[in-house]
Amino acid sequence: EFTVGTHPLPSEDNLSFTKKTIEKLVNLTEKDLVIVVIAGGGSALFESPYKINLEKLIEVNKSLLLSGATITEMNIVRKHLSLLKGGGLAKLLYPSNVVSVIASDVPGNDASVIASGPTIEDETIKGEALQILQKYNLLDKLNLSPDDFLETPKENKYFENTSNIILLSNQTALNAMKE
Repeated sequence: EFTVGTHPLPSEDNLSFTKKTIEKLVNLTEKDLVIVVIAGGGSALFESPYKINLEKLIEVNKSLLLSGATITEMNIVRKHLSLLKGGGLAKLLYPSNVVSVIASDVPGNDASVIASGPTIEDETIKGEALQILQKYNLLDKLNLSPDDFLETPKENKYFENTSNIILLSNQTALNAMKE
């Protein structure tokens, strides 16, 4: 199954597709294998907000896009507003074996930034997300409270059976053009 989603802002179609997808991923065991395809745009396309509604999520994303924040900063904020980002998908899929094949659009190929790292252990904390919003004068403007943010999964067990493979990157394309 697939859907045509929206990017760079999330939509009801994106949230609905994500919900239908994760509803199928229940009662997984260590005998299951889940293959996850991750690519740029996944932060908007595969989304399950923690507390805020879609309207607020769009407002946050729009504000971040216009703020001058780097992609790393934007995704730190996104990770702490989502149930799936920053390793949240790995937690959901636990205890299954997860293989993520990743197409990177992020300079340096930091897998924790690509699509906000749904299967990557996140080293940031929600306080950093709040600091980033404060840095760009967005915290008060967006009327967000610390309770709107969650900590990303930190327990190693959620990542022990997860392999993340960067299959393609901007560098892959540049090397091919050079050849």
